[in-house]
Amino acid sequence: MLDPGRVRTFAVLAGIVILAVTLAALLTPGIRPGEISNETGHFLLFAGLGFVVGLYRGAGPHRGILRHLIGLLVALLVVAALTELGQFFVEDRSPERADLIADAAGSAAGLFSGALVGLIVAGRPGRNRP
Repeated sequence: MLDPGRVRTFAVLAGIVILAVTLAALLTPGIRPGEISNETGHFLLFAGLGFVVGLYRGAGPHRGILRHLIGLLVALLVVAALTELGQFFVEDRSPERADLIADAAGSAAGLFSGALVGLIVAGRPGRNRP
């Protein structure tokens, strides 16, 4: 098992990088994904963001985790909606419903898979560790 503090530190640092990349990709004019579809790009960006958020929460205390994950999913959906609305103000970009759906699906997939990985790698609190 890994130290929960280290897992959470990694999640925070990775989250900062992924959030910066996500915002830059979605709010910069003229950026288009290379070989992947627009919706796939949205899904992957928000799956990565959701994963590190879930990893952080999964490596933390286990009490109330499901309630917290639902709250975090709502927060990720708000970020997704705001990035789509922000595209009204970016040249050559426009908000699309399909992108928001891809953002939501990626957020949910990443969040819950990240939490599961966090639970597995950080172990249960109170267990004797060799």
